[in-house]
Amino acid sequence: MRIRTQFTALVVGISLIPLLLLGVGWVMATANQSQNPLPSYSELPRESIGLTDGSTWSKVVSVLGHRPVKSRVYVFDASYRLIYSSVPEPGVPPGVAVPPNVLLNELSKRQGTSAFLVRVGDIPVWILALVDNKELKGDPFQWSLVVSGIILTLILVFAIVFSIILAGRITSSIVLLEKAVRRVAEGDLDTKVDARLGSDEIRTLGRSVDQLRVSLQEENSRKSRFVMGLSHDLKTPLALIKGYAELLRDGPVPTEKARVAHLELVLDKVDQLDGMIEDLIDYSKANTGEWQQSWAEIPLKAFLEEYAPEAALDARLLGRNFEAEIDLPTDLKVSFDPRSIQRCLENLTTNAMRYTREGDKLGIRAQVRGDAVEIMVWDTGPGIASEDLPHIFDLFYRGSASRREPGMGIGLAVVKTIMETHGWSIRAESSSGARFIITIPWQPPSASSSSPGPSGKV
Repeated sequence: MRIRTQFTALVVGISLIPLLLLGVGWVMATANQSQNPLPSYSELPRESIGLTDGSTWSKVVSVLGHRPVKSRVYVFDASYRLIYSSVPEPGVPPGVAVPPNVLLNELSKRQGTSAFLVRVGDIPVWILALVDNKELKGDPFQWSLVVSGIILTLILVFAIVFSIILAGRITSSIVLLEKAVRRVAEGDLDTKVDARLGSDEIRTLGRSVDQLRVSLQEENSRKSRFVMGLSHDLKTPLALIKGYAELLRDGPVPTEKARVAHLELVLDKVDQLDGMIEDLIDYSKANTGEWQQSWAEIPLKAFLEEYAPEAALDARLLGRNFEAEIDLPTDLKVSFDPRSIQRCLENLTTNAMRYTREGDKLGIRAQVRGDAVEIMVWDTGPGIASEDLPHIFDLFYRGSASRREPGMGIGLAVVKTIMETHGWSIRAESSSGARFIITIPWQPPSASSSSPGPSGKV
């Protein structure tokens, strides 16, 4: 149960106290209201009107207005003359002097009844009341007080017990959660956070902390793999560079041609290291979002048409055929970092050239599809093995067809991270070659728009 729900139940339970007391008071007032109200002054017999005045009688009516339901009353003036009787006794008409004490003694002899003779305040009358003992024992007023006391006690007990249970559950849950957070802060990422933590909010918070623990665990594992893969892949070209450099230093080279070949190998490994370092820089920027400061709204068609000739030239030098199909509106603009996106396209086209043979085709195709722009880099090479396809964008993963090629397996991971940083997506397919499809969210302009073309802003 949610903490808010539990506190609401507690507040509602406590708030019922005055409502119940008001209800009990209403029942009490209704039960004690006389069914035989006293007559008004004008309704008194003529003999009684001369014994009192209207003001005095109003006070009497006010005093006797809440007498027990089945009680009988006798009202005498200061000279003991009978003014009114709710059940007039035979032979005692109004105006006749009857000492109240005498009548009190006679009424007291009746079994099952109790008689009371009182004089209220400064009212110059005597009041003699006769009440059935059964009614007196079962006085609704007393019964109402008892019931009110029981209800009040039960509600107070409920509030106290519920508060203790609620406080205990919240406290124990917070203590468990605090211990779990402390373990995570101290680096213990193997102990799972207990999800059985009291209320719904704390249980949800516990699950969030456990997800954080898992994320940190995966991040640490990823960092370890990153360092291991980085050290291994950087060490290989460095070892070759060192070996050729020592060979050139320590031993005479048979011919000038061999010396130049050794130097070219060294330069090739230096270029390889430079590419690795560039990939690492791009990967670092992709994880920090550093290049977002250099984003600008750029016409996408012009950007791709400017890149396509460069890729076509590289493909022609390697004996591949490059095709470009840029079917986009001229004024479609997209917000992105041009350098990082160009690096992504270079990575994808370079991979396509690397894994195709002389005479094969590759290319780039761009078009609008509904509410998105799709950019596809494709080739007619051997494609991607089915077991490699789900992991093709994993950091340091190298497919079966690329294990003999230089590199760290970081290029496609960088591409995916850059795309996600821009709010784009990329997926890989293998059908008659490899295909990498970049999807850019885009909202086409409405028909009523006065703009001549789409903004393409994302």
